[in-house]
Amino acid sequence: MGADEHRLFWKVIIPGASPFIITGMRQAFLRAWIAVVGAEMIARLRLGSGLGYFRRQRVLNTDTMLASLIVIGIIGFVFERFVFGSLEQHDCDAVGAWYARQKASAIRQQVWSPSRFAKSR
Repeated sequence: MGADEHRLFWKVIIPGASPFIITGMRQAFLRAWIAVVGAEMIARLRLGSGLGYFRRQRVLNTDTMLASLIVIGIIGFVFERFVFGSLEQHDCDAVGAWYARQKASAIRQQVWSPSRFAKSR
């Protein structure tokens, strides 16, 4: 095709693998978020939402305990939606634009192909 390895990597391999890269990053973030909240509960740090939940659980303060859980969930949900949602949308837009260009190019080649006119004569 005439492309060197550097151009092939950045123009073909990375765009083709980007949906899988984004999915892996999303999964890694979700597992890391669970680990951070769990570590805050276990380590009993002075600051952190996990410690707030743990303290309220010990004194059976259920209303603020549930509020802490809701805040932890909202933070994870908002981060996942805004960061990974925008990455995924950008990736879908880029792949969609690439697909449209490829389809238009194939149609142009089919319409203006000299072999097409040679067969019709």
